[in-house]
Amino acid sequence: MSEKVVESKVLNAFGVDKGETDPDADKLAAETMALFYDEYAKVDEQLAMAKLAIGKHMLKEFFDNEPKRVEEGKFSPYKDKSWQKVRIHADWPWKSETAMRNLLRLAVQDRYLSEQEYVVDYTKVNATHLTLLLRVPEKKLDEKIKLLDKIKSYDKGVYPTAQLNQDIKALLPKPAKWTRPSELLKDISTIKNIFEQKFTETFLKTVNQDVDELSPKQKNTLTTEIDDAIEQFKKAIADLNTAKKALRYKKPKPKHEDKPQPGMAA
Repeated sequence: MSEKVVESKVLNAFGVDKGETDPDADKLAAETMALFYDEYAKVDEQLAMAKLAIGKHMLKEFFDNEPKRVEEGKFSPYKDKSWQKVRIHADWPWKSETAMRNLLRLAVQDRYLSEQEYVVDYTKVNATHLTLLLRVPEKKLDEKIKLLDKIKSYDKGVYPTAQLNQDIKALLPKPAKWTRPSELLKDISTIKNIFEQKFTETFLKTVNQDVDELSPKQKNTLTTEIDDAIEQFKKAIADLNTAKKALRYKKPKPKHEDKPQPGMAA
């Protein structure tokens, strides 16, 4: 995909910041890319520090150093044109919204730790550790610090990411039990349940739970089964319409129907 096409798509997605001129946008985009070239050249030995430095720059220059805007999901930046120019740059590796957000969240996380006067040991904590730790909510900052201490005190090399995943998982609230939509679809056969919303309320509650709690396999299953449900509803509606049509256009009763019919007792 050409850079022009990508730029067009990004512009359409974000809109245009009328308050920033093209020269200003070019200047800030160039400064950001210059920092990227300088810092990311150290990727092999200082990946964590490079990403953190870039994240801090972005937090300051694009969000006026307001972590609240990032954490609350108010992701549309103040410097819209320059943001777009950085994001679509051929050498910029973080194209997705999630990747861009994680750079900012690394900077926000570092700020919160600094406010607690906690110094991260970057000789032991790498970029993957920091990114995984973003899953720990800020209200559990003390628990995050304990995990950082655990990583720092690990004396067998680099703290395993699989173990850190388990440590973090233990801190997070357990997701609600996921009910397979196929189990709920059984209620479709009873029209009374649909009318009384016994089916729809339960099903929508399942569908509307946080999709981040569902695995890719569950999402695919859910999508397939919703499609099946729609088809079943369509068939049920078609059957009801056929029944209604039959009632409307019922054939007239035969004459003399009060007389005994052949094969019937008089």
